[in-house]
Amino acid sequence: MDNKIITLNEEKETLLIPLYGKAMETIKKSPILSDSRALEIVDKINYDFKSLKIPVKTNTMMCLRAKIIDTFVISVLNNEQDSVVLHLGCGLDSRYVRVNNPDAEWYDLDYKEVIDIRRNFYPETEKYHLIPSSVTESKWIDIIPKEHKQYLVIAEGLFMYLRENEIKEILMSIKKRIGHYTLILDAFNVFTAKKANNHPSIKKTGAKIY
Repeated sequence: MDNKIITLNEEKETLLIPLYGKAMETIKKSPILSDSRALEIVDKINYDFKSLKIPVKTNTMMCLRAKIIDTFVISVLNNEQDSVVLHLGCGLDSRYVRVNNPDAEWYDLDYKEVIDIRRNFYPETEKYHLIPSSVTESKWIDIIPKEHKQYLVIAEGLFMYLRENEIKEILMSIKKRIGHYTLILDAFNVFTAKKANNHPSIKKTGAKIY
């Protein structure tokens, strides 16, 4: 496909930060995380990625975080074939490709505007599904199949953009739908959250961290 011009704002635009960070990490001689799909997507999106001004420390943290989560997910899925993975606020992340587990039922969820872009790079299959919805809208939860042996819910780089009551409601709604599940998330303390709103990449997008 030709280069795609995208228009995203606030928290939606923040998905470009880890995308570009992983692409830049991948071209290093000894990358923390290798993500050829991120390189491919960055090459096909018409956007001034350098304007994000991602600090080296931030990118190292993001890539380490992604690598740790990937390793955990791979390990857990290898121990149980009958698994469902919910990746909340997936952005344009290629975790489904990096994990590469053909047995798991995988659901990537994000805003419709994001999923519309994602469809250019990640076609749905019998096992891989895209859900165009805000994570705070409860209707999407009814799509998730019941009565599987294992469920993983991934919320990487997501909850800092939500209020406490929204997070609680999401987690309880998921539990009501599928019962027990393993939640994988990252979190800021209050001090870090306050400082994060002055981060150059966050300020560029206009997103708000709570």
